[in-house]
Amino acid sequence: MAKKTLTTTPTSLHCLQCHRENELQRIYCHQCGERLDRSLLSPPPTDSPLPESADAARARLKKIFNRQSALGFAEIKTALNTLFYAAITALIFLTLQAPDNLPSSPQIITDRIVGNDLQDALNSPHPVQLTFTEPEVNRYLRQLVKGEDGSIFQCLYANLLPDQVHFGAQQSLFGYSIYSGVQYRFSILNHQRSATLVAGNFGRLPVHPFLMSYLDFFFEKIWNALPNERQQLDHLEKLQLHQGSVTLITKDGKK
Repeated sequence: MAKKTLTTTPTSLHCLQCHRENELQRIYCHQCGERLDRSLLSPPPTDSPLPESADAARARLKKIFNRQSALGFAEIKTALNTLFYAAITALIFLTLQAPDNLPSSPQIITDRIVGNDLQDALNSPHPVQLTFTEPEVNRYLRQLVKGEDGSIFQCLYANLLPDQVHFGAQQSLFGYSIYSGVQYRFSILNHQRSATLVAGNFGRLPVHPFLMSYLDFFFEKIWNALPNERQQLDHLEKLQLHQGSVTLITKDGKK
């Protein structure tokens, strides 16, 4: 430890010229007028601290930087938590929203009975070509689930696109409408059926095809609601999808 030097405060100021004692508050000598040396009133510091060692300096700087790093990490953690909960909220909000491609009720009003026309074509001994519009298909799908006891769907619909079809479903969960859908690139040519998973959605939240390959079990209920229609596909010679319509040709019954 540094040694402490004991000092006393002078009670008067001696003039260096005439040696007269003057009061402490004086600046000039009362007798000869010489300027007094007032530096005697401010003695040097009594403590002379030792210079800081290199190890102590490093320890002090490390402590400062660690404190700053801790503060910075806390701010980053708070920001990440905020972004995480904001993302979860956005995902839930999008999932609960009705998709843009949900058909309106006026769109599905049509007098044509798709099921009857399709069954007559399949029973014909000759190939029959049929074209159904999207509203006609959606009216047929709605009739499949309308009025059934214990129906899992409030609405089942399709969006017809060039070489693609999007099947959507509206279900009720705790009084809330939940929307889901799956989209395929689909066609039948020369009895050969081709189906490739393209996309999916939950509400307005799109799902990448890679994830859909693991979530396809969510849409098994849609396929289970269409057992007869899946069997009828085996009796088609050709099926081609267009924007807002589908064209199909049945097989030749003589073959």
